[in-house]
Amino acid sequence: MAGLFKVWRVATVAALVCLCIRHGSKDAFSLIAIAITALMFLSTLINEGAGRTWIYVQCFYDWAPLLVSVLLVNYAYRDRMTELLWAILIVTGVLSICNTISVLGWPQGVVTGTREPSNFYGHKNASIDLALPSVGCSLLLDAQRGRRCSARSVALFAIGLVQCIVSYSATSVVALALFPVLFVAVQFRKTRPAVNGFSCFGAYVVAAVLLMGVKIQELFAPIIVGVLGKTVTFTLRTFVWDGVFSLMTPDHLLLGYGASVRFGLFFNDFLYNNAHNFFLHVLVSGGLAGVVLYGILILLAMRTLYQGRHDFASAVLTVVVACFFVIGLMESLITISWPLMLALAYYWDAGRTSAIRV
Repeated sequence: MAGLFKVWRVATVAALVCLCIRHGSKDAFSLIAIAITALMFLSTLINEGAGRTWIYVQCFYDWAPLLVSVLLVNYAYRDRMTELLWAILIVTGVLSICNTISVLGWPQGVVTGTREPSNFYGHKNASIDLALPSVGCSLLLDAQRGRRCSARSVALFAIGLVQCIVSYSATSVVALALFPVLFVAVQFRKTRPAVNGFSCFGAYVVAAVLLMGVKIQELFAPIIVGVLGKTVTFTLRTFVWDGVFSLMTPDHLLLGYGASVRFGLFFNDFLYNNAHNFFLHVLVSGGLAGVVLYGILILLAMRTLYQGRHDFASAVLTVVVACFFVIGLMESLITISWPLMLALAYYWDAGRTSAIRV
């Protein structure tokens, strides 16, 4: 069964590539997504050679979601956007409900042979990957009908919040706490433009520098420890951050390590399976070349969100992306949900798909 699932994944990617070649647009965003994916495989090949073949499978699992997401939205954005939003909403919404049932029934998770217990959808930190796209797509569909927020959107947000609180994930709770704050801000015409792509991405960059470079978390120890219930190492994340920087020697600075370091980052007597930071995971995987390419990809999407900063639907996408940036401070974002929402941000046609103008 596992082998069949892998074959199905590869076939799905191949089908989307064919659809995009025949019907999609050959724009900078999709070409850069293809380049990033190719770079990660090239870096893996350089570091692994004909060694561990499972590493290439892992590279596919890590970076194919980026390619699939961008090509899917590229194919659908012209005249199938509503259908795509409904598809994302139904899939993530159903999975979110199932995951909530799992969390409520087994709050400590279920032992599955992995290092930590899992919920229905996997590790507790993965719940946010269902909550944000389900709520975001629901709100976008609301906007298409000229509504600010439906009972469906509120229910999906509540379901996501329950998952992240009961099966506690501090970063996810912070992101979901930020969501209503930003959502209220974009309700008003005067404050909406301030919540734009560039301001949110800039805030992420500043926060990443303060956390990894300045180590400002020491100043907020009472909040981190007393309120969030975490240590100032963010559950040992600071050790892997420092360790990843130490790995970026001149030989690997340009192209990184590919997937060859996945599940093999051993620092401070602890084994990490990823860099636990979006920027650092791109850096260790694809080097400076990967950071530049992914940075351009993000800036293209942020420019689109900035251009639509007065539009309500674009503001909704900005709020979702901003919450993913929060997650990216502590997680690697090697998931399909993040690039899917980033692609929606880039391809979103605010003038045609949003019914709210105030």
